[in-house]
Amino acid sequence: MCIKRMLLLALLITSAGASVAPAQILDKVRQQVKQKISGAKMRLEDSVATHATQPLDSVLTRAVRPVDSTTARAGGDASSIVTKAIRRKESTAQERRIRDGLASGRLELASVTFDAEIPSASSRSELDVLAGVLASLPNMFLIQIRPEVAGAPGATAKTIADQRAAALKAWLVSRGVPAARLFATTDGEPAVPGALVTVIRLQ
Repeated sequence: MCIKRMLLLALLITSAGASVAPAQILDKVRQQVKQKISGAKMRLEDSVATHATQPLDSVLTRAVRPVDSTTARAGGDASSIVTKAIRRKESTAQERRIRDGLASGRLELASVTFDAEIPSASSRSELDVLAGVLASLPNMFLIQIRPEVAGAPGATAKTIADQRAAALKAWLVSRGVPAARLFATTDGEPAVPGALVTVIRLQ
């Protein structure tokens, strides 16, 4: 009930000679006024708290985003470091095997394959290691490519093997092996089993 209406009601009751004392009516009016003031204060405090908290939330959000971003980058960097370490280990093992094979005079590369007449993508990491080793040694080397059967006539299989030998030599030369120290040829007939690529140390 509105405060003005309560005061008006109090005056009417008093003037009519009602049994309710004016002091009691004033007490009730005071209580109503206090309740309204209290409610208004609470609403005001809630509003102030909400407006004060919003900038703080915004600041916290902006502060947390770089931390999240840094954490994500750190996780990615850690993963990248582990991947690089694994690749270095694999490369070191390949290099050791290649050096040991060449030291014995004959290295067979059973995992090297070709896409048509060029080295396949899966073989290129091993061939890069081979190129590094060959470039570091003073010897001359013969690269032999075995023809594949694959249902092709003997002459066709040998032609493909010749093309592969030339392509592999060009690949190794493009990666720093002196062309004068490399020779490439076809090895045997299509029915001969064994690795597709053999490297022989000549001197």
